[in-house]
Amino acid sequence: MSESPATPVVTSTAETRLARVFVGLLPINIVVQAVSFAAWVALADVLGVGRDTDAYVLGLSVPLLVYGILLTAINAGVIPALTEKVAKGDSEGTQAANELVSAALVASAALALIVTAVAVAGAPLVLTDDPALLSDTRLTMVELSPLPVFGAITGVLAAILAVRKSFAPAVAVMVFDPLCRVVFTIAWGRSLGIHALILANLLGSAIAPCVLWAMVRRAGIPLKLVHPTRTPFVRSVVAISAPLVISASVLQVNPVVDRTMAETLGAGSVTALELGVRLVPAGLFIALVSSPLVATWSARKLEGGWPAIQDSMRKALWSAAVIVLPLVTVGIILRDQLVTLTFLGGAFSKSDAGQTSDVFGMALFGLPFTVLSLILSVLFLVQKETIVPMKLGFANVVLNIGLNFAFRPLFGAAGIAFSTSLTYAIINVAQATAARRRWGNLLPSTGLRSFLAVAGAVAVGGGIAEVLLLQLPAAESRIEAAGVVAVVGGAGLAAYCAALFIGRRLLARGEAPGSLFDLVLSSGDASGRSPSAGT
Repeated sequence: MSESPATPVVTSTAETRLARVFVGLLPINIVVQAVSFAAWVALADVLGVGRDTDAYVLGLSVPLLVYGILLTAINAGVIPALTEKVAKGDSEGTQAANELVSAALVASAALALIVTAVAVAGAPLVLTDDPALLSDTRLTMVELSPLPVFGAITGVLAAILAVRKSFAPAVAVMVFDPLCRVVFTIAWGRSLGIHALILANLLGSAIAPCVLWAMVRRAGIPLKLVHPTRTPFVRSVVAISAPLVISASVLQVNPVVDRTMAETLGAGSVTALELGVRLVPAGLFIALVSSPLVATWSARKLEGGWPAIQDSMRKALWSAAVIVLPLVTVGIILRDQLVTLTFLGGAFSKSDAGQTSDVFGMALFGLPFTVLSLILSVLFLVQKETIVPMKLGFANVVLNIGLNFAFRPLFGAAGIAFSTSLTYAIINVAQATAARRRWGNLLPSTGLRSFLAVAGAVAVGGGIAEVLLLQLPAAESRIEAAGVVAVVGGAGLAAYCAALFIGRRLLARGEAPGSLFDLVLSSGDASGRSPSAGT
């Protein structure tokens, strides 16, 4: 008798394949994030922090909100249903793909018109202090109104490729928007101002779906636009995606609320908030984990049900702890140096750097909670329990607004960033509680020892980094900041790895944990065995 998909050997093999997907996508994600950072560095250097950049950030918020909603929610909602269609044959898969692309195009165009009209009409209710800021913000909203259409088509095409286990193109095309912004800002930013950024947004976002369309056709799927109809398949996708769209819509309101509330703190506060938040590599983890995890767990559930994805989910949680916690700790310690290294210079002053650094530290504190929320959200999606994330999305917004009012008077823009981090931490508790009630314990009892090993190693690495930083002079330039980051960050992370290795050996009671790669994959198992080990 052949082994079921839930047996340890099959799960471990599949786990290794998923890990290889992550490793393969990591360099692409790093390049995309690096170019994205470069785009914001170019903005800070050429345009600085002021009313014009505030108008751009505020005006971009609404179309970017809808772009992100449609890109992520449609992409995630399409994968489970499309996986079932593709399993039935190429003809059904192709028909389903054509139906999805056509429906997404029509629906996103209608949504873009409605949202832009509402946003332009409602802007005076929010931006009341500066008529010039209001005018520029409304103009930016109108000019960027096509973004939602590009986001919807990109999301559908990325889902089609993900079902066929092709993840790299969907990640790689995300480089076009920031790359265009870098080029346009440097070349025409001083003459065109924020309009150089707007043109770059439109061009970069339009290139992405064009490239994915060509990739899908090269993969053997003859895409064509058909008359959008409410077929049973489209209705099934809507049933899964609608709660996701609502949930994503609610969650994406938070950045808009945050930027709007920062506007009252003075000129440049909105831009400082945006730069500080953008420096947090949340996008790297989301792009790296989201689509591969949804596609892999959907296929695994189709083959073996809940037991087939349970072990993978546990390993994902522990791998996130092993990787994210030390980066966050060292990043918070080096927040001033990282902001100096990234943004200081040109039109970006030292006072701007101080405000941005405070925001960055508060936002970076919330990265572990964001990653945990992503993993748990994928679990609910694959289990087709999308109502729970939708309800928690509403709770998220209410909490965020309330905490903004509490912390903004105390810490300014940094208080707004902290409220977002604290909100995610509270929502994590609700997500984990809801998941445990439905499917039982998410982590084995032995997992506590592994967590203690990670926590202890983080404390060791963070302590060494903090002590070493206090011995070095303050960094006053980018070159000096780069030296401090290299020395302190390198020492802190090296100490963390050494402490984790020793701690895992002690907890494993003499069993060698293997390589660091195996350690990450096996971190949900206190024995420290290699993930490929059978029973």
